Amino acid sequence: MHALAVSTMCLILSGNYDASTARCDELVAMADKKGSALWRAWGTLNRGCVLVLSGRASEAEQVIRTAIVAFRSTGATVWTPCYLTFLARALSAIGHFEEALAFARDAMAITRTSGELWFVSDIHRTIGEIALLGSEPNLTEAQSQFVRALEIARERQARSFELRAAISLARFWCEQDRRVEARDVLAAAYTWFTEGFDTTNLKEARALLEELG
Repeated sequence: MHALAVSTMCLILSGNYDASTARCDELVAMADKKGSALWRAWGTLNRGCVLVLSGRASEAEQVIRTAIVAFRSTGATVWTPCYLTFLARALSAIGHFEEALAFARDAMAITRTSGELWFVSDIHRTIGEIALLGSEPNLTEAQSQFVRALEIARERQARSFELRAAISLARFWCEQDRRVEARDVLAAAYTWFTEGFDTTNLKEARALLEELG
């Protein structure tokens, strides 16, 4: 069950949603068979993440909210920053920007007390993307968060998170008519990779690079 949970998140972050869903289903079924509330909640949380990224934000919000309660009822805290960030993304997708930002900031606060830092770059990136939404986008906050996300990923040599942060920052700079800087920051992250070019992040990066010329 542990192997299923961890490998599913790898598939989620690489954009393989069909395989992710299959493993979520397998994990939940196995957890039910073994009577494990922890692993059932974990599999359901992963399923909620897939729903967010598949464009089913309303459904994802309900799934993640319910599963977080079940997860925490077991005493578990691991990966909570990750799942709160996905909840924030679901809320922002349905227009609940203030609540989304609150959950993202809760996720960041938890990392400071727990020391669980593997997802912190993506929390910054998510806060930056939320800052651009709503009637009064905060461009300064968005750029600051994207830059910080990139710095943290580079410090940790977390290449996939670096690429994700670079995509967000490059897209932001492109909209600010800073196309040369956008291309440079994205190319620096993209050229490190020698495989995985069929994954969602690398395909998105390549498409943006081509758009930037």
